Amino acid sequence: MAASSSSCHLKYQVFLSFRGEDTRLNFTSHLRKALKDTGMNVFFDEDKLEKGEQLSPALSQAIAASNLSIVVLSVDYASSKSCLAELCDIMGRKGTQQHTVLPSFTMPLDEVNRWRDAFVEIGKLKGWHIQGDTPSISSLSTQQRLNNIKVIVVLDDVSDSEQIDLMGVEHFGDGSKIIITSRDRQVITNGGADKIHKVNKLNEDDSLQLFSTFAFKSLNLAPDFRDLSNNFLWYAEGSPLALKVLGSKLYKKSRKEWESEVGKLKEYAKPKISQILMSSFEELDEQEKNIFLDIACVLKGESKKKVEEILSCLYEDEGAMSGISDLLDKCLIEVNSNGVICMHDMLEEMGKDIVRRESKDPGERSRLWSLKDMIQVLKYNKVNKSIEGIKLFVSRLEDQLLLYSGFEKMHNLRYIILYTCPFSVNSASFSDELRYLHWDFCPLKCLSSNFNPKNLVVLKLRESFIEQLWKEDHQDLVNLRSIDLSGCKSLVEIPNLSGAIKLQSLCCNGCESLVELLSLNQLESLESLDLSGCKSLGKIPNLSEAIKLQSLCCNGCESLVELPSLNQLESLESLDLSGCKSLGKIPNLSGAIKLQSLCCNGCESLVELPSLNQLASLKELGLEECHNLKKFPELPNNLSELDLRYTGIEQVSDSIQHLVGLRKLSLSHSRVETVSSNISKLESLNVLELEYCVRLTTLSKLPRYLRCLNANYCRSLKKVSFTDHNSNSFFSLHDGDDTPRDEKVSMSFLNCFKLNLHSIKNIERNAVLQIQSLAQRWARRQGRVGDVGFICKYQLTASSGEKFMRESRVSWREDMGYIHKGHVFIVFNKDMIIRDNDYEEASFESYNEGQLGRQYSPLEWGVHVFMWMQRVITLVM
Repeated sequence: MAASSSSCHLKYQVFLSFRGEDTRLNFTSHLRKALKDTGMNVFFDEDKLEKGEQLSPALSQAIAASNLSIVVLSVDYASSKSCLAELCDIMGRKGTQQHTVLPSFTMPLDEVNRWRDAFVEIGKLKGWHIQGDTPSISSLSTQQRLNNIKVIVVLDDVSDSEQIDLMGVEHFGDGSKIIITSRDRQVITNGGADKIHKVNKLNEDDSLQLFSTFAFKSLNLAPDFRDLSNNFLWYAEGSPLALKVLGSKLYKKSRKEWESEVGKLKEYAKPKISQILMSSFEELDEQEKNIFLDIACVLKGESKKKVEEILSCLYEDEGAMSGISDLLDKCLIEVNSNGVICMHDMLEEMGKDIVRRESKDPGERSRLWSLKDMIQVLKYNKVNKSIEGIKLFVSRLEDQLLLYSGFEKMHNLRYIILYTCPFSVNSASFSDELRYLHWDFCPLKCLSSNFNPKNLVVLKLRESFIEQLWKEDHQDLVNLRSIDLSGCKSLVEIPNLSGAIKLQSLCCNGCESLVELLSLNQLESLESLDLSGCKSLGKIPNLSEAIKLQSLCCNGCESLVELPSLNQLESLESLDLSGCKSLGKIPNLSGAIKLQSLCCNGCESLVELPSLNQLASLKELGLEECHNLKKFPELPNNLSELDLRYTGIEQVSDSIQHLVGLRKLSLSHSRVETVSSNISKLESLNVLELEYCVRLTTLSKLPRYLRCLNANYCRSLKKVSFTDHNSNSFFSLHDGDDTPRDEKVSMSFLNCFKLNLHSIKNIERNAVLQIQSLAQRWARRQGRVGDVGFICKYQLTASSGEKFMRESRVSWREDMGYIHKGHVFIVFNKDMIIRDNDYEEASFESYNEGQLGRQYSPLEWGVHVFMWMQRVITLVM
C-alpha cells in the first residue's frame, strides 16, 4: 500500500499501489529502483498505513498528481481496505481524467473475491513487463521521462527520417549525443543532424593491403599477381566488403583462375558491389546457397552454436558444419567475439532479395521473416507447399490466433522460431515435415494430436504453459535429439520417450509441477539430463542403459528421495545433487569411472557417502551444508577441491595424507575440532579455509606451500605450526621457472585471541619466508601491483654520500573490508628489492591510503631488512 504525506504537490510520473507486507522489501522495491534508474519520478510509500485506515487526502492528491499508476496485485492485496480504497480512487481517475493504469500480477486473480468490479476492469488492461514494450514516445509521460535522461544513442542503418522522429530524440535531456548512420544523406539531413560525416572509401594503399590480407593471408602482395590485383581493386572501388569477398574467393587460386574471375567481372561495364557479391553467391553449391539464405533471412544474430543446431536439423550434420565453414572462409558471414553469427547488411539484403524474387506472392517464397508478409499469406487460408522456414516476433493476440490456425496448412514447413506473448490458445498443429520447433512462451497446454513428430529433431518450448507434450503415450520420435522445456511451470509429466533413441539432451530446468518421468531406460544416446528446480519430482526412473550420459543435474529437487542405480554410467562426468534436501543416500558410484565433479551442497538429510576412492577422475567434491554428515569421507588421491563447509564433520582424519592432488580444502563453519598433522604431506595444497571453526584448537604441521590460509574467528585456536623449512626450500619450490601464476599469499587469523606467543612467531616466520620466495622471482621479472593500501617511503644513504629514494605501494584485497585496531599486516612488493651499493644509513616513512585517497598513519609499523642473493636488500613491512 503506497502512502506518504510528503511532496504531494509535485508532478509524479508513476504512483505505486501495493500492500507493504507482501512486496515492499522484494518485488516493489526492485520495481521502484528500475523505474527510477530510467529517469521516472516515482511516488512510493516510505511509511506504513495501519490496517483498516481509510484513504487519506494526501494519498488521493498523490494519485491525482501522477500520470500513471502501477498496481502490484499480490496475494493479500484485496484483504487491505486501504489498498482497495486506493484502487477505487485510481480506477475512478482512469475513467474521468485519462489516468493510465498498468497492473502487475503477483498472485492468482481467482483469489480476489471482493471489490469485483474494480478487479474486473483492471484485469482487462494490458499488463506491464519491465523489460517489454515501453509507452509510446508521443505520450507526455514518456517525453517527461526522457527529459530527465542524459544519454548516448546510436541509430544504425536508418533508412527513413521518420525513424529518427519516432525515437523522440528531441526529448532527450541536455548534453545527450545522438549518432545516426545511414546510406542516404538526405535521411540524415531531414532528421535534423547538426553535423554530417561522410565515411570515405579506402585509398589505393589501404585497399591493396586489405585485399592482400584475404587473397594471400599476408600484407605483402605477391609480385606475379600485381597486375591482376589492380583489376580487382578497380572493381571494388574502395569498398572493404567487396575487397574482403573478392580476396577470400581468390585465396590459393592459380593465376589462370584469377584471370577467369577478371573475365567474369568484365561482363559488366562497371560492376556494382551487389554484382560482385552476387557472383560469390552464385559460385556456392546448392546446400551452401540454402545455408546462406537461411542465415540472411532468419538466423543472422543467433549464436553460432544455435545456428549449427538448427542447420544440422535441416541438412546432414557434416554438411551444415562444412557449409558454415565455407561461408566463413569466403567472408560471407562472420562470428563476433560473443560467438554470434554476423553478416554484412548488404549481404543480408542481397539474400532477402533473392528470396523475394522467388515470387511476388509471399506464400510462394521459401522463407518468411516479416509479420506483414505472414499475415498476408494466412488471410487466404490456403494450403501452402513453399514456405520452409519462419522466424517471427508476434505481440498482438489477433496476429497470434491467425498464425496458429495457419501452421497446419504449411505442408513443407521445416523450422519455426517464434517469440510470442503468453496469451491462452487452445490448439495449434504443425506440418509433419517440421524438424526444428523453438517457441518461447508457447500458450498451448498440449501439442496437437494431429501433429506427427516423426521428423522432429529439436523441440524447445521454454517458459511455456504446456502441461503435457502429447496425450498419446507412444509417438514416433526416432529423429528427436533435443528437448528443452525449461521454465514450464505447469508441466506435470514427461511422456514415454523410449522411442527417442537418438535423444541426446533433455532439459526440464524449473518445471516445478513435474512429478513423474516415465521410462528413460532405453535412451542410449542421452548425454545430458537437467532436472534442476523440479521441486515436486520424487523419483528418477532407471537410467542403467543411458551409457552415454555425461551430465545429470538435480539441483533444487527438494522432494527427491532416492536415486536410481548410477553404477553403470561409465560416461558420467558431472553429478549435481545440490539442494536435494530430502535425499538421504547416494547410490554406489564405483562404476562412474569418468566422474569429475560431484556436488551435494545443501543435501541436509545426507548422513554418509558411499566409498569414492575408486573414482580416479574425481576432481571436485562439494558437501557444503550437509549438516548431518559427520564422518570424513573416503576419497580418491587425485581430488583437487573438497568443500566441507557447514558440515557436521568433527575430525579431519589421518587418511587425508593420501589426497596428494588436493589444492583447496574448505572447512569454514564446520564442527571440526582437530585436523590431522598428516596434512603436512599435502604438497599441492594451496588454499585452506577454516573461518569460524570455533571448536578448533590446534593446527600442527601446516604445509609450507599454502598460498591462502583463512582461520578468522577460530576463537579456540591456540597452537599453530608449519612444517620445517628454510628459505632455500621455498626458493626451490616456487622458482623453478618464470611461468605467470597467481602470486597472492594470504594468512589471516582475525580474532584468534587465544593464539600463544610461539604460534604468533611461527606465523610471522612463515610469512617472511613466503615473501623471500616471491622476492627472488620478482627480482627476475615484472610483478603486479593492485589498488594502493600501504605506502612506504624510504631513503638509503651510501658511504659516498649518494642518496637513493623510492616510494613503495602495496595493496590489500578488497574483500578484507575495513582495517580495525589490532590488525597486523606483513606486506611486501617488488619495489622493496634494491641492489646494495654500500648503503650505510636508512630512513623510512609509512602510512595507509584509503580508497578515496585519504591518508592515515598506522599505530605501529616497522621494517625488516635482510640480505640475500649477492648483496640484494629485501625490505619487509
